[in-house]
Amino acid sequence: MKKTYTIYFVSICLVIGLGFVFFSTPAVAPHVTLEKNTDIDKKLVGKTISLNFVGDILAARAVELAMRKNGYDYPFLKIVDALQDAHITFANLETPLIGTATSGKTTVGGTTVFRGDVAFADALKRAGIDIVSLANNHMKDQGEKGLFSTLETLDTVGVRHVGAGKDLTDARKVQILEVEGVRVGYLAYNDADVVPASYHATDVQAGTNIMDIERLRLDVALARAKTDVLIVSMHSGTEYITDKPNSRQTAFAYAAIDAGADIVIGHHPHVLQPMELYKGKYIFYSLGNFIFDQPWPDTKESALLNMQITLDASGNIETITPRITPLVIQNFQPQETPDVAKQKLIISRFTKNPQIFTIGKEKIFVEIANTTQTRSTGLSYRKYMPKETGLLFVFEQSGRPGIWMKDMLFPIDIYWFDKDFKLVDARYSISPETYPDVFYPKADVVYVLETPAGVLSPMSLTENLTAQLTYIY
Repeated sequence: MKKTYTIYFVSICLVIGLGFVFFSTPAVAPHVTLEKNTDIDKKLVGKTISLNFVGDILAARAVELAMRKNGYDYPFLKIVDALQDAHITFANLETPLIGTATSGKTTVGGTTVFRGDVAFADALKRAGIDIVSLANNHMKDQGEKGLFSTLETLDTVGVRHVGAGKDLTDARKVQILEVEGVRVGYLAYNDADVVPASYHATDVQAGTNIMDIERLRLDVALARAKTDVLIVSMHSGTEYITDKPNSRQTAFAYAAIDAGADIVIGHHPHVLQPMELYKGKYIFYSLGNFIFDQPWPDTKESALLNMQITLDASGNIETITPRITPLVIQNFQPQETPDVAKQKLIISRFTKNPQIFTIGKEKIFVEIANTTQTRSTGLSYRKYMPKETGLLFVFEQSGRPGIWMKDMLFPIDIYWFDKDFKLVDARYSISPETYPDVFYPKADVVYVLETPAGVLSPMSLTENLTAQLTYIY
């Protein structure tokens, strides 16, 4: 494992789908509180761990030729410091490792049946890659022999792997890495939509762990009892589509979080795709390529996702702070870019409509309730809400909607705004015990913002709510 660190990345502003707005800086970070097992060592309270996530890694075709010429560390030379500045770095290894520079036949450019040299495993280890997903559509490109060679090679150099194995039981196993006493678990799955049946792990066949929601629920339940933080990786999606995930991605990601996963990380499309906050938890549908030889502009856009995670006094996750570093792939080397326009473009890949909400000088991550169902449910039954997050109710016409605390589990602040986003009324620290009292605004409004109590500082409470496009360095 590696040392704890602080990195000040480019700050980002994102809108997720039709109803989620995301803002992250080192100073302002969404917080998530989750129910976990309560058998937590007191020494873990307040512990912060740093987790890195990157996209697809190719060790074949033109990348392999470049490594044979320049050394196997070549692809990592311009990003190695950032990879190592985390407790755990996770990637998707898209190539079976079998053979050497002399015994292994180079994968011809343009072909999609991959093979990489076993020496690449040592380079992964030296670069700071701690664990890789093997649940992808290329891991059996060299048959069972290639898969077994990859498993053995990674074991030999000390890089953990998840999502493939000698049979289905092996492929489904959670991999747990302990960091500062915090148990971080990884599960990985491959979409049957992207591989033939011969790539599936079964009771009698080696292969990859195929996406199945019922198995996912069982896997997460078993892993949840043994971990403090649980990540689910999925290899799914439509290749080269940047604007949105497909229905298989969203269904599986939602099921993972519903089952108890903390974060979902996606690979396969080879391009960056929008992220989403679902029930207070992050889904990154695709981190794109990390080391690859595809020549198109959007396949050369990449990102380093870092998650800073802190536990609270109950052993639950108290804070999850995501930070994204925009990268470009040049000559098969991921690296930061000084081009501001390119940085903005890469950040925009994670959102459809880049904007944030501000109240005065403060910025807030907002989930929008603009349908009858979402407005009627509101924050009821939620056991947590990100602390720098709010739920914004949007009504079709002005009125005086009342707010009550039925089925609420934590205190909130309430802000009422008119059609011009002017703040007309507010109530603070409303506790669940006030139910059945109903709180009405003193004037007609169109928007109502609910936040966990104390999210916004008092100086901002008299300011107007404005929506604006913001990019902050």
